[in-house]
Amino acid sequence: MMSVVSEKLFPSEIHAIDLIPEGWKVVEDVSLSVVDVEKLKKRHFGSNVKVKGNEWLPDSVQYAEPTKFATVRKRAVKLNGNLGLVDAKHMLAEQDRIPIKFRGFWILLPGTVLRDRSGSKQVRTLWFDYRCGWCITNCIDWRICCCLACTK
Repeated sequence: MMSVVSEKLFPSEIHAIDLIPEGWKVVEDVSLSVVDVEKLKKRHFGSNVKVKGNEWLPDSVQYAEPTKFATVRKRAVKLNGNLGLVDAKHMLAEQDRIPIKFRGFWILLPGTVLRDRSGSKQVRTLWFDYRCGWCITNCIDWRICCCLACTK
């Protein structure tokens, strides 16, 4: 008799598979932490944040630098903002309850780390599009207009 070894799936692979681009792999993930979408608090994750007009300019953090990436994730954990794709799925289901103060910012989702087809680490974001509401996007540069949605 042949035994089948099942591969352990990450929470996002079970509950938010539609938010993962085709060909991308989950390498790190978190479980659902957002219970009440209306109570989320907007916080910046960068130290030395400067404001120029309406533009937020947190300190420089690049995906390609693993130590800086790890620093952002540690800061997100400390601020109770280490949300992932399972949280994004919940937030999208209740998008009319996401506080208006988040519009104009990409909500960074550092709790789910993906590897794209080229092998680079990526995280996704939520973005408010005035034509269609909240949508999931790829984070192009998290130094500009990104914030964390924090549970506390």
